[in-house]
Amino acid sequence: MTGDSPDIHALSGAYALDALDPDERAAFEDHLRSCASCRDEVSSFRAATAALAQDAATAPPDSLRAAVLSGIRDVRPLPPVVEAGAPEDTTAVEGPREAGSPAEPADDAGPGDAPVPLRRAQRRPGRWLQVAAALLAVLSVGATWRAVSLDRQLGSVTAAAADVTAVLTAPDATTVSAPVATGGRAAVVSSASQGRAVLVTDGLPPAPAGRTYQIWFITDSGAASPAGFVPAGEHTATLLAGDLGSAGAVGVTVEPDGGSPQPTTQPVYSVSV
Repeated sequence: MTGDSPDIHALSGAYALDALDPDERAAFEDHLRSCASCRDEVSSFRAATAALAQDAATAPPDSLRAAVLSGIRDVRPLPPVVEAGAPEDTTAVEGPREAGSPAEPADDAGPGDAPVPLRRAQRRPGRWLQVAAALLAVLSVGATWRAVSLDRQLGSVTAAAADVTAVLTAPDATTVSAPVATGGRAAVVSSASQGRAVLVTDGLPPAPAGRTYQIWFITDSGAASPAGFVPAGEHTATLLAGDLGSAGAVGVTVEPDGGSPQPTTQPVYSVSV
């Protein structure tokens, strides 16, 4: 797809909800620089989604609604679950870490300054499924908002929400959470039966101007493949692009807008899956 394709105008809603693949995202961001109409549509769609998060008139599915009502803000993260007799996985992206110490970001940490160790952290869905459940409720309402002008985009948005739901509600879903070096926390919810994973963020600060948070699948040998981007917002849920396959970890780096074919900075977040 090129910036001159007439179909590119139909991607504004999917872009606002981070439902584009890396190539589509790069092409659409290039198009946005010269299309005021699409910029306005993306802005209004995001504003409506944020408003719906505060006052949604449409109820989410019962199972997700129950999870949200159980107290998304009041659930405290549980300590890491360590199997009896099993050695702790302390493999790190860079530098040693004392066993048992938390991987907290340094006070002066900036993008790429403080890689987060790969570690097997809290694996019970708990709080992270609740954060994602609230986001799914917003997606389900946002997908019907401005239906007349945005009906071209509802198919991809609805499909993305359904895929996220399938991972979060899979019987074998596991959750691994850790702090992000730039602030906030993130968790990866993965399902072997679905072959997919979702990245949920909480309190993540905006990326610096001209930069974006890019997600990667990382193999045990260290090879990285693009898995999507973290959309703007304090709380997000992103379906990772591609199959989990042989990925041994999921990482996030800060990259130039539009992303990079390979990481150019050290991870600000990385967990084993």
